[in-house]
Amino acid sequence: MPRPSVIHPARPQDLPALRRLFRAAVASDFAYFPETYRGGVLRQNTLPRLARAALHPRRIVLVARADSLTGFLIGSLQPDGVAHIYWLFVDPTARGRRLGSELLEAGLRELRRAGASKVSLVTHRYRKFYERAGFHFDRVQLLPELFGDNEMHVMTLDLGAKP
Repeated sequence: MPRPSVIHPARPQDLPALRRLFRAAVASDFAYFPETYRGGVLRQNTLPRLARAALHPRRIVLVARADSLTGFLIGSLQPDGVAHIYWLFVDPTARGRRLGSELLEAGLRELRRAGASKVSLVTHRYRKFYERAGFHFDRVQLLPELFGDNEMHVMTLDLGAKP
């Protein structure tokens, strides 16, 4: 039986594994993005940039670790109190154990604690997952130069309301 995952803010020793898992996520679950966009995402999320994000007071970088790093959540809080979740990923070998839900719940707690009043995100495949967590569908976003022919769903959650 796999060891339970522990979710915590990313520490310096987590960053190399976070970068490897991030690269794997972009190559697999986010392969629907055009190759040029994926390349840009990887260039924007180098190990030094992930380290800066983990230290930035308006960023949230959470990792889930059992025997190895199994998932992550990356988000930010804007000065107006609106937060955005950029990435939520669970390694395919660790799925089916509520780890994505636990990462999301931990991320929302951290964002609420930091003063967020609203959270937004964009998803392609996981609209129902986020709806179960209390997010509401806001609109479809079509940006062919970034997302190719993919229909992206903008989701929002009012942190003043319970999901």
